[in-house]
Amino acid sequence: MRRPGHILFSILLLATVCGCKGKSGVAGDEVKGSAMQIEHLPDLNIPRHAHALMELNGELTVIGGHTTGFIPTPTAEYFKNGKWHTVESIYPHDYAVVTILPDGKVLVAGGMGEPFGKGRSLGAELYDPSTHSFSPLPILDKARTRASATVLSDGTIVVSGNWYGEDNIATYSLEEGGIFVKDADQPRCNPYILPCAAENALILSSRDPRDSIAGTVMIDRLRGEPFTDSLFTRWRPARFEANYRQESFFIGDEALGGYTSLITVNSLTDGQVAVVKQTGEHFSMLETESPIPMTVHDGVPVLWGLLHADKTTGQAYLAGISADMEHICVCIIGYDEALRGKKAPIKLLAVDSFFRGWDLYHILLPGGRIAFAGGNGGSNYDPIGTAFILHTEPFRKEAALPLWSVLLLGAAICALALWLTLKKKPSETPPMPEYRYPVPSQGADLASRIATLMEQKQLFRRKGLKVQDIATELGTNSTYISACTNGQWGMSFPEYLSSLRIRYSLKLMGEHPDMPLHRVADEAGFSSEQSFFRSFKAATGQTPAEWREHHD
Repeated sequence: MRRPGHILFSILLLATVCGCKGKSGVAGDEVKGSAMQIEHLPDLNIPRHAHALMELNGELTVIGGHTTGFIPTPTAEYFKNGKWHTVESIYPHDYAVVTILPDGKVLVAGGMGEPFGKGRSLGAELYDPSTHSFSPLPILDKARTRASATVLSDGTIVVSGNWYGEDNIATYSLEEGGIFVKDADQPRCNPYILPCAAENALILSSRDPRDSIAGTVMIDRLRGEPFTDSLFTRWRPARFEANYRQESFFIGDEALGGYTSLITVNSLTDGQVAVVKQTGEHFSMLETESPIPMTVHDGVPVLWGLLHADKTTGQAYLAGISADMEHICVCIIGYDEALRGKKAPIKLLAVDSFFRGWDLYHILLPGGRIAFAGGNGGSNYDPIGTAFILHTEPFRKEAALPLWSVLLLGAAICALALWLTLKKKPSETPPMPEYRYPVPSQGADLASRIATLMEQKQLFRRKGLKVQDIATELGTNSTYISACTNGQWGMSFPEYLSSLRIRYSLKLMGEHPDMPLHRVADEAGFSSEQSFFRSFKAATGQTPAEWREHHD
């Protein structure tokens, strides 16, 4: 039996831990401080711009682009063992089509094949990250540059867009190459290709093939007639130049028939940046607690890039740079709150910049880290090779206790521990110390493996799932898993598991409004309907029935 002193000790310890969890940073038009750290990486072997940046097999990888003098570089690089390794590709791919295939390999196709931004290429090849090698593929249906591609859940690869060339809508087969589908109703460069069904996608952009602002934003369907949406009479899809992977902003669940993406838009009146949610063929504004901040320190404008969504945490990240190039900025948007009928919280972070450059190529890594590699040093003739990782703080909504109160609680705990030690009877057998495994330093890598396991195998739907089950699947131990979920997401494993089940149940209820609640609970992995109700109410502030009533 525990003595009263031990119980008091546990309460004080819990209070200290809870006090350390808090929301840092504020929303608003300006941010005055910084909550990010920079992890410097070696420069790329070849400075480059208009390339693709992605994480493959846990390795940062860049493919294509052009280097100093505006000359296309037929190379790729991957980061391993503390340095960049160069791989030669078959063709140069400057402003190319790049998309990750379901088996983890990468389709790389088209782009500018000549120096100085001239020409369009038909060439296609396959990059295999396991062997760090390229192999040839059949050509595209037409020579393209500044085009986009995405893979639908039925396996169809959709390709569209062109720059200073004819545009159409096509598919691509690894066996047959490019296959014409139909002419684009509105020719575009760098279009968004948004899955809206297992076999269909929406295609739209605010830019025509000469990169000028298009008139009315027409939305093409891969299968079906084009249409317009009144939302795009006030807002325009944000412009991007090259190799922005469409899966970066997909937040749906294809296994459940959910096709949802988030895209950034700009106001036609004042340029304000906002987020639009696409679900199926419907577009709506994502409601936020405050507008996305457009300035940083002393009113300097922020030039925002595009959005990257993290489905494991329900957060989206915008990265940008201040107009004076003095600060790198990150806006974190808690979009999961908006999906539950609330307004998405906004958090703005900034850190002093250490380089001079534009068009920073970046991707989101697990744990809120953002990797940057390469970019524009001021012109296409002067690309940069700078590489680094920004570490952002976990996004939290709870108010933090002041530092002095945390320190005071800590001192009280130490005093209580000393008192308990002195009070013990000499004959009392001291308890055996609990052995703790050393926590691995590569927490983010383990977090990625956990998230992948949960997303691909949907283990969270298994009733009675325990932390040891995950450890067994990943060939590690439960202490590592628990430390990882706490360190990367600020949640215990049961809390993390519950959040996945709640998110899954919300999708089920949204997409199947007539599904009985007991079946929702069962499908999401809850042990009972009562457990589902308790967890749902704790997470959303509503019962499932109340939530359903407000979302009819």
